[in-house]
Amino acid sequence: GIPLSNLREKNSPIKSGGYSSGALTYLKVVQSISDTVKSGGKSRRAANLTSFKVNHPDILDYIECKEHNNLSAINISVLVPDWFMECVEQKQFDTIVDLISPNGNKKVGELTVGKIWNAIVEHAHKTGDPGLLFYDESNRKNAFPSKGEILSTNPCLPSWALVLTHNGYRFFKDLDKSIIINNTRHKCSNLIKTSDSEIVYEVI
Repeated sequence: GIPLSNLREKNSPIKSGGYSSGALTYLKVVQSISDTVKSGGKSRRAANLTSFKVNHPDILDYIECKEHNNLSAINISVLVPDWFMECVEQKQFDTIVDLISPNGNKKVGELTVGKIWNAIVEHAHKTGDPGLLFYDESNRKNAFPSKGEILSTNPCLPSWALVLTHNGYRFFKDLDKSIIINNTRHKCSNLIKTSDSEIVYEVI
C-alpha cells in the first residue's frame, strides 16, 4: 500500500519557489512504473493500492481520478475515521470536514460529509473505486503500533491468509469465491492468480 496523504496539495507554495503539482501526479508515476515492470517481466497485472485521508485538500480530485486517467494498476482507497462514518450512519451530511494541508498542517478549506460521501458512492459505482479504509478500526487492531500507524494496506491476499467468516477463521484458498448481491449468490469466474511469492519474515 502507498499512503499519499503526507504529500502537499495541488498549487501549494514551495519554499524554494513555485507551486506543488499535487499528490495525484504521483499516481501516474506509480502507473508508469507498474507498466514498465510488467512489460519487462511476466505478463501479470501489477496491483498497487494507494490511500488518501478524507480531509486532504485534494480529496475530491482523488476520488474522481480513475474516471479521467488510465490507472489500471492502481486501486484507490479513502482513509476514513470513525467520526466520518458515524456522520454517514446518522445522516449528518451537513457536518463540516476541515481540509488540512500537509504543508504546515493548517486548514485551507472545507467540505461537507455529504459532498465527500456522495462523490465516493458515485465514483465507486462508475469505476469500482474508491474503496474505504477504516483508519481507527485498523489502528485499534494494529499488531505493531510501535512501528507506526496503519495508513494503507496490501490489496492482495496469499492463499494461507486467515479470513474471519461467519463460520469462523478459514484459509483464503478454501473460501467459496462468490459474492452476494440482493440476497442472490453469484460465482466469481474471473479470479486471477497473480504470483507465487516466498514468505518474508521480519527478524526483530
